[in-house]
Amino acid sequence: MSKTGHGLYTVRDIESNRLTMSPSPPTRLNIALTLLATLAIGAVGALIFNALSWPLPWMLGSLTSTLIGSLLGFKPFIPMKLFTAMLLILGIYAGAALDPSLLFTVWHWPLSLIGMGVLVVATTAVNHWYFRRFAGFDKTTALFASVPGAQSLVLIMSARSGADEKQVLIPQITRVLAVIYFVPLILVGLGDWTGLDMDRIRGVPEEAWSLPDGLSILWLLVATGLGLLVARRLNWPQPLMIGPLAGVALMQITGLTDLNIPGQALVPVQFVLGTYLGTKFARIRWRTAIILSGHGIVALALTVVLVALMTLLLTLVTDIPPAAIFLAFAPGGLPEMVLIAATLNADPAFVVIHHVVRFLIIAIALPWVADKITTGVR
Repeated sequence: MSKTGHGLYTVRDIESNRLTMSPSPPTRLNIALTLLATLAIGAVGALIFNALSWPLPWMLGSLTSTLIGSLLGFKPFIPMKLFTAMLLILGIYAGAALDPSLLFTVWHWPLSLIGMGVLVVATTAVNHWYFRRFAGFDKTTALFASVPGAQSLVLIMSARSGADEKQVLIPQITRVLAVIYFVPLILVGLGDWTGLDMDRIRGVPEEAWSLPDGLSILWLLVATGLGLLVARRLNWPQPLMIGPLAGVALMQITGLTDLNIPGQALVPVQFVLGTYLGTKFARIRWRTAIILSGHGIVALALTVVLVALMTLLLTLVTDIPPAAIFLAFAPGGLPEMVLIAATLNADPAFVVIHHVVRFLIIAIALPWVADKITTGVR
């Protein structure tokens, strides 16, 4: 078990539960101080972005400052329990945003779901070609670096398949970070055509709200608990978020609850998620990060072109708002894209379902494709 130069256990050791013995008080103190320092660094970036009225300041600002701190040598730490709590809040918020009209809307989605399947295949193929031709990755590594989503599953499978984990990890993280940065900016640049309320993109929305009654709170707790239980039992993707989302959505759609959660509730979620993502570049050399991130950006650009074309096509043949289509197809992580959709009020249900479908496509097809490629290499 490794330690940093300051006597702190590394974040990897902490998060993988390698500390089998109860840490001494000084170690607990060091961990607490590292957490406080991480949150403080994230807060500086968030406040700067907020003061400049830049898009999604609490997420992009905290992400930027923490990422810079990581590359400068600071070893940030966000406990998984805190990150988990934010996923629960995000799931409840997205579920509460649904209503009975969803049952009638879902019939308009078959074309976009087919489009999602086409995009997964097309983007993986194009990016695989790029990583093989220009980055020099082997076939297996190029495959896992090319998959547009399901990052956690991809990283686990890549380690088991003999791929170069660093060559997979950095392009995948770069893709997620770049999507979080540039998707809001792209939507702002496109203006009213996207179908968004542009005032929501800057700062924190000021929405009127009131506390739910006791019965609604009880139903909310029951729905969250049952959703978590079902999601874990059925091995759903991102169970900590999708479970509560499904449970609360069911209560909303059936009319058992009528929750109205304000956009302000997403501020801590944005802040913690942004700070957490910024920690991903800790302990990575600048040269390695720059080279592999550059390849990741090029692959992302190829993906965005395909996403934009599919968005334009579906905009012509359906009445779904372009922003919702773009966010549903954007190659970001499920929590990140749901958070952006919820923050921008861009049909979170539509975005959630499409990203879950993409996860399922990848989970089912990737092991088979990887086995074929690995067998071919041998």
